[in-house]
Parts: sequence; C-alpha cells; structure tokens
Amino acid sequence: MKLDADVVLPVKMSKLTGTGTSEGNQLFWTAFAQESVNWFEIERSTDGVHFQKTGNKLQPSSFVSQSYQWLDADAPDGRNYYRVKATERTGVTYYSNIIMLSSKKPAKWAYGLSNDNLILNNSKVEKGTVTATLMNAAGQVMTAKNWNHNGGAFNQAMQLPVNAKGIYMVKVDNAGATTVFRIFIQ
Repeated sequence: MKLDADVVLPVKMSKLTGTGTSEGNQLFWTAFAQESVNWFEIERSTDGVHFQKTGNKLQPSSFVSQSYQWLDADAPDGRNYYRVKATERTGVTYYSNIIMLSSKKPAKWAYGLSNDNLILNNSKVEKGTVTATLMNAAGQVMTAKNWNHNGGAFNQAMQLPVNAKGIYMVKVDNAGATTVFRIFIQ
C-alpha cells in the first residue's frame, strides 16, 4: 500500500469536555490533526437534539495539535448540550461528542425598597449563608445582615438606616460568589 504525502487526513479531536462555572459553561477539546480545518464552531442545544451555533468561529492558528477552550458566558439556566462542529476546506463537516452541562452561573440579584427596608430577591441562591452589606459612597458599612438559607428562591428584607437617602452600594455574598450593585434611595 502506497501512502500519498499530499493526502490530508480529516480532523481528529479529543473528546469534548467541560464544566459549569460561576462565569458560564467552560468547554475544552484538543484537535490532533487540523491541517484541513477552516474553522470550529460551538453549537448549543437545550434538548440535546436541535443545535444552533453559539459564539464566533474559532480558526486554527497552526496545523499541529492544538488545545482549545471556550466559555459560554451566555448559557441559559438549566441543562445545556454542546458539540463542536469542525468544517474543513472542502466543506466536509465533522462533529465532536455531545456533552451536557448545567449552568452554575448565579442568578442576578433584584431589589426593591419598601417601608424603610431593602428587599433582596434571587431565584437561584446556593445553600448556606447569604450576607448583604449596605455601604455609603465613602465605602463605610451602614448596615449588614446574614441569613442561613436552604437554597433556591430567596426573598428577604433588611432594615435600612434611619433617614437613608442617596446612592449606596449593596454587596451580597453567597457560597463564594460576590455581587455588588448600586441602589438609589429617595
């Protein structure tokens, strides 16, 4: 059997792997033979069947083995399925294995002001201690409160200082994740 030196082998990839992080879903793979690859595309699905391109195309920077990582910072809550689509110069496409990741991005904190109380809401709080700290513009702590939470939906109030008016910073800590946002009290 004679081998032709000009024959380009199709892309060969490692298994796609990943992990859910507080920043989004992080994907990893390695292309071992990517000489004929024009680009890679990450595809996401919520049902594991119907995939759509997410993010920009990734173009190989060399012909040799190369490791890739890609962060899906816009991953929706819940289960997300991923695969990598490799498109060769000839137009032929190859797909990686499919993986399922559950987003670990914390849900955003919402707030309301009512009867001299700051009411904090979040639909996805980790089990453990939730600490809220209210700071003035100079960074001084005006008040703070801790709750021991069972996880899941959170809707709790903390008493505001007397005659609190102006712009304040609220810092919320939960399971190692810290969120800081500004509020305006009239």
